[in-house]
Amino acid sequence: MNLITKEEYLTELKRLLPNTINKTDVLKEWAQHFDDAMVDNPIETVIERLGNPAEIAIAYLENTPMHKNWIAPFFIGCNGLFFILGALITLAYKITNHPIAQIIWNSLVSVAPVIMGGYLLFWVYLGFEIGRTYGVKGTKLLSKTVLLSILPNVILMLLTLFNWIPAETFSPLLSPMFVFFCVIFTFLVYPISRIAFKVGLSRSLL
Repeated sequence: MNLITKEEYLTELKRLLPNTINKTDVLKEWAQHFDDAMVDNPIETVIERLGNPAEIAIAYLENTPMHKNWIAPFFIGCNGLFFILGALITLAYKITNHPIAQIIWNSLVSVAPVIMGGYLLFWVYLGFEIGRTYGVKGTKLLSKTVLLSILPNVILMLLTLFNWIPAETFSPLLSPMFVFFCVIFTFLVYPISRIAFKVGLSRSLL
């Protein structure tokens, strides 16, 4: 299709864009790109540089949240799985006294800082992926995902803090220093995810 005006270009782009995104915002963005490029170039050059509307629409289609609606449930599920596995290992260590459970527990205690570092990377990736995939629309989703993900952690900390779950249950892992770092880390989860979200946002097409 030979597009000879800005209006024809945007009309064709609007027709091809997926309905799962805010077409009004996208068209405003591309109209601004069009106007900026028109300052020093003829319209034929502008259209060539901006690209074919069909190619642009495909890029938005491939990055639309409709195709990546697994992201939030995936991260919430992963965090829930970590929590459940930790609970099962703790119960096995305290109740069964099985040699394998002892080995696993002692191994985890010895690499606790490494585990916390890996968990930190988990939240960094969460924020980045939501920002990259959903763009500015992912702000509320990020908050909701972080809240639902860390809720079991916060509940466990409160139950331990008020001694509804005896602190001895997690001995020797639950030292005062470890508790301190856990509390600090919990408060840092959202800011860390938010920073990663902004980085991902810079990579977003939305």
